[in-house]
Amino acid sequence: MSRTAFLLDTSALISIFEGTPTGRKIADLAGPDFLLSEITCYEISRKGGSMERLLEGYGSLPFDRECRQNAARIYSQAKAAGRMASDYDILIAGTAAARDLVVLTLDRDFERLGVPCKIFRR
Repeated sequence: MSRTAFLLDTSALISIFEGTPTGRKIADLAGPDFLLSEITCYEISRKGGSMERLLEGYGSLPFDRECRQNAARIYSQAKAAGRMASDYDILIAGTAAARDLVVLTLDRDFERLGVPCKIFRR
């Protein structure tokens, strides 16, 4: 039986880095082999300083054509249903959809975007 692969969104990754109780639950579920989107890495890099250094040692999934096409589909469906989310969340959801991953997050927007996700409380 294969192990579920998890894509961490920015809120989940920050929670792990901060060592919060929620972050520890996320880390326990994701295990050491969690995946990051290049979009999440960008969001962390924007914060600069010590947050950027925390990315060292982690690889990230590129945002390629398949991710872009899935993100565009998710955007169109969300817009038509009146369930918009941030562009970053839509791009991360597109990455998860392209790679058949479950998003781990503290952000309820992913529920509305139609990708498999596990939402943690703050």
